Amino acid sequence: MSAPLSPAARAGALVVLFGLGSTGVARAAFGDAAIAAPVLGSTLTISTSSVFAGAISSLTWRGKQFINTADHGRELQSASSFDGLGECFNPTEAGSLADGPTSTSRLLGLSAVGNQLRTTSQMAFWTPAGYPYPQGCGGNPAITVAQNATNLSNHTFSKQVTIGFAGIANVIEYAVDFHVAEAHQSATFEAVTGYLGAEFSSFYTYDPRRGELRTISAGPGEQPLPLVFATADRAYAMGIYSPDQPQVAGAGYGRFAFPAQGTMKWNCVFRAGAIAAGDYSFNRNYVVVGALADVVAGMAQANNVFFPPPATDLVNVDRFYMPASGEHFFTSSLAEGINAGFVPEGIGFKVFASGAGVPNTIPIYRCLWPAAGKHFVSASPSCEGQSFEGAYGSVYASPTSGATALYRFAGGNADHLETTSFAEGVNAGYSFEGTLGYVPVQ
Repeated sequence: MSAPLSPAARAGALVVLFGLGSTGVARAAFGDAAIAAPVLGSTLTISTSSVFAGAISSLTWRGKQFINTADHGRELQSASSFDGLGECFNPTEAGSLADGPTSTSRLLGLSAVGNQLRTTSQMAFWTPAGYPYPQGCGGNPAITVAQNATNLSNHTFSKQVTIGFAGIANVIEYAVDFHVAEAHQSATFEAVTGYLGAEFSSFYTYDPRRGELRTISAGPGEQPLPLVFATADRAYAMGIYSPDQPQVAGAGYGRFAFPAQGTMKWNCVFRAGAIAAGDYSFNRNYVVVGALADVVAGMAQANNVFFPPPATDLVNVDRFYMPASGEHFFTSSLAEGINAGFVPEGIGFKVFASGAGVPNTIPIYRCLWPAAGKHFVSASPSCEGQSFEGAYGSVYASPTSGATALYRFAGGNADHLETTSFAEGVNAGYSFEGTLGYVPVQ
């Protein structure tokens, strides 16, 4: 948890859109507002709605609507739950499961100026008071009814959403503050949750410290690496990153697929043990938008703000695979593999950057076999009579402490596999062609 939002970011100093009804009684702020900014050659627009008490109900970029708003639990929003009760004691920004054209949550303040949105709301309980929950609250079969005594909680929530962060246009800074009204034995804070359309069905993890992108199953469940959801053509994607995750080992980022309901969910989750009433703030959450390659690049840049990369001569060579052709592809440009439609398989191996001047090293090259239309790695600058495409970098010429052999195998489909696992090549039924050199152990 980080420091609470400043008073200026909470209701007292917001550009608050309160008003008086015809009776002179104060009413909540009207929630229809929008912010926008240029992002990667298009306008990114984020909108809120009074229907959802100021929760973000629309995010559009290059003509694509990212957000699903089929009920008051979806949207791009925040929620909390307590004492292991799950949905049975679950203050939710956008409202209740029983809500329709209006929300039980109350929007108390809103400001939308330029590229920055700020709201404060009083959150509804997701389950109405007395709501039957026969499956068991939080998985506990002994508790089968909502534990909240009212429909509107005494919990307030504030957020500050800014398009652009540290000069990175496609990163959205999402700072939140939960005001908890009473003490609890435990708390779960969904600092930010995104419900996307069903077309965002390709799930990835990205490890920004290693620069490694991998496909991941639809789960459900949490894991510790930032998530990216993308459309099948990779033209649209959204990721979530926080430098404060993983807060709990093995957890932090949840992913869930609900194809029958037409939505895909990710969340960024923080937990606490026994807590007192008060403010609990999570100010370093970053939603990243763009094409898949744009999201990966933006996430890497955001991570570098908090964890500047150490000086190193090592370069990642990323490994990709094309199921339709059986081709393995190795590139030092993660974006190249993504944009070519290959499936990312992580870092294949590391090399020393060209010109690093590391003793006892030789260059290895990227080559193309035109007749087969497939790539391979070679230690020959002539690419063994095929087409030269450039150098990856250098590897050790002989066995060296801290290095492992890089083997090359050939398959019957004209594919080449470069791997540090001899067993992998053999088990794939490929023919061993030799050792290219020795690469630094990852």
